[in-house]
Amino acid sequence: MGEGVQIYQWTASYRHEKMYWCDGEQMLLGSLNLDPVSSNTNLELLVSVRDSSLVNKLTSRFEAIKRQIESSKTTSNMLD
Repeated sequence: MGEGVQIYQWTASYRHEKMYWCDGEQMLLGSLNLDPVSSNTNLELLVSVRDSSLVNKLTSRFEAIKRQIESSKTTSNMLD
């Protein structure tokens, strides 16, 4: 992975959506896989958000969810 690249995977249940952040200025949201099959079948959706205010709000929401998950893992590990 390149410098600063982070990957998170949701494992609690099946989720098909993807979120890509680009330097806090742009976000891509949707179900598109970054492979030829997804882009050639035209059955996927991808939305590009270039509003930094909205990107910041969505990033804050993602960070809150991530903290909640990390907190529940810590609690779970303490109970084991």
